[in-house]
Amino acid sequence: MTNLAQNLKILRKEKKLTQAQLAERVGVNRSVIGAYEEGRAEPKLSTLVLLSRFFNLSLDELVLSSKVKSTASSASLLPSPIKVLPITVDRESDNELITLVPTKAAAGYLGGYGDVDFIAQLPRFALPIKELAQDKSYRAFQIEGDSMLPIPSGAYVICSFVEDWNSVGNNRSYVVLTKDDGIVFKRIQRNKQASQFTMISNNALFEAYDLPWSEVVEVWQATAHVSFEFPVETMHTSALEDIRIKLSELKESIDQRTN
Repeated sequence: MTNLAQNLKILRKEKKLTQAQLAERVGVNRSVIGAYEEGRAEPKLSTLVLLSRFFNLSLDELVLSSKVKSTASSASLLPSPIKVLPITVDRESDNELITLVPTKAAAGYLGGYGDVDFIAQLPRFALPIKELAQDKSYRAFQIEGDSMLPIPSGAYVICSFVEDWNSVGNNRSYVVLTKDDGIVFKRIQRNKQASQFTMISNNALFEAYDLPWSEVVEVWQATAHVSFEFPVETMHTSALEDIRIKLSELKESIDQRTN
């Protein structure tokens, strides 16, 4: 027995939204929201995930709790302006897929990150490997530039969505969607006394800079990367072998002088 119908109605009214407005935010038909609130239908897992993120609640709180908590105070702790994360789901398994944002779609992503139709048009795939947690949402971004070498330009960085920006930092790598620069891939340190990130490149030629939270739209923590630029193997001599050769040449030179 769930309390989804009652909770959904309470939460929607708390945000002063009509059924049509909530449906638009989540990306479903208005009649579906009405059916959920009246208990005539239950949403699929993918829709439940969208609703839980919109109201900043866990799935258990949204579906099972008999007394949903007010989201007014908790929402203020989350600096991210995005409330709905559009995702794509495999129709057969109902498992969430990884959406790919290639470089050619990067410019449009800033305007379409919250648009269900835009996200649905992007390539998507599944990676059935244990390192990717089933309870997280992943997105893959194709990066450009050499600021994060040895990860080369053109590589695909697989990231997990970060809801709480207070957890960001410790020199870990992230893909950040910014209002001015679009998609940015950097390591991040955070000044806990200020709502800003310090963006750091692997390449020392690029200077670090501060990015206020007010300029940030989304944050994704880098989990893995895939590159089709295979490292070129070069023939080289070890340092010890170099020393041995030079000593041999020096000995030969000394022998020639003494003879």
